[in-house]
Amino acid sequence: MVRATWDLTVRGTHEYVAGGILTHNTFKTVYDAAQRNGLSVHTWCFREVIKPHGWLDPEFIERKRLSVPAEMFRVEYELGEPAGDSRAFDLAKLNEYFIDMKAVDHRDQANDRKWVFERPNPEGIYAAGVDWAKSVDNTVMTVVRTDVQPWRTVYLRIMNRRPWPYMIEQFNQLVTEYQAVSAHDATGLGNVVHDLVDERTMKVVMMGTDRVKLLTDYISAVEQGRYHLPRNTPLFDAHKGVTVDEVFAPGKWNSHLADEVAACAIAHRAATRMAPPASGMVIKRDPKDPPLLGWQKAVNGGSQPEATIIAREGDVVEIDERSDVSVFWL
Repeated sequence: MVRATWDLTVRGTHEYVAGGILTHNTFKTVYDAAQRNGLSVHTWCFREVIKPHGWLDPEFIERKRLSVPAEMFRVEYELGEPAGDSRAFDLAKLNEYFIDMKAVDHRDQANDRKWVFERPNPEGIYAAGVDWAKSVDNTVMTVVRTDVQPWRTVYLRIMNRRPWPYMIEQFNQLVTEYQAVSAHDATGLGNVVHDLVDERTMKVVMMGTDRVKLLTDYISAVEQGRYHLPRNTPLFDAHKGVTVDEVFAPGKWNSHLADEVAACAIAHRAATRMAPPASGMVIKRDPKDPPLLGWQKAVNGGSQPEATIIAREGDVVEIDERSDVSVFWL
């Protein structure tokens, strides 16, 4: 979309028009081709075609507003002035969805800080993410529970200057304990680490358009209230400090995305792209039900020839039937 006064043009490649000067980007190539061939160039804004005087449904605009970060909508669709140092997250939304959470386990050492807000629940569905670093930056591991609304952070760990085998082992153990779908940053050295992490873990290469989509999806989810995150941890300040340049222009020398935000975005990718692990459902027999079948009578001490008790361990009984199908009855 292009404002008729040429203040701004398409920002799909994060370039813009200011003072009538069109900077080099994909749209510049199209514009030059039109000029060479004597074609007219028309400019418009979505507000010019909204019903009732146009064809565009206002509800479509509102759905789009909910699907992208607030700052992106302001610049891309409202044609606002781009500002690289502005916040990537809507501060009002962060203040609303970051809440104080009580930790059931907390460790605060110099190079190893951990918050556990919920221990693994067999009925829970979890997603884990990790952003790797060792010397300068931090390795950050996080776990979110996704079978509740809103999703909530249940685990956060921030490590620095720890041996690689130790950090990888800790992440693998975390994935196993929570039986979580998981993803990790496989950029650079992370690609080597991929051979050592849990084989179920998805690798995320934080480069190019996929990196932008990864972060945009996560920012949108946070601003839409899909998450509750712990205010009383470094996550809050990390999210507040992320700038537009760190999301959309990572090539700048002074641009570095917070490790905590990267880990959360990677966990969000695992939660939205991977199917949760399958698990059995525990169904207890109602003692009032009559023992109608042979295998039910066998459990209750009957002497039916149709079924034989193979093993009994506590409340679990394995039955062998004539059909050669084993039935587990609680």
